[in-house]
Amino acid sequence: MLQIREAIAKSIVASTKVPSADGAINPYTGCQFACFMGRFAGESNLNWGSYVHVKTNAVELMEREIHRLLKKDPHPRISITTATNPAAVLIPMLFL
Repeated sequence: MLQIREAIAKSIVASTKVPSADGAINPYTGCQFACFMGRFAGESNLNWGSYVHVKTNAVELMEREIHRLLKKDPHPRISITTATNPAAVLIPMLFL
């Protein structure tokens, strides 16, 4: 059974190895589909697909971090949802 939990994150922009970006914003961790693409190296195969942790303070974190990012020259390239499907978490929440 899918467990959806609210989480308070410490930061919202993380470094990434995606060639087209310097950083990434992932508004939640976990996956409801247990797909291979989103799974990170430290996650057990047994847990993957059974939880989604929504970063409820993502907007506040981004408001704080955007000022730091804009001071950099050149401005960093930020990608959204490199390790998450932006619509996936919305599907179960609509029916709760």
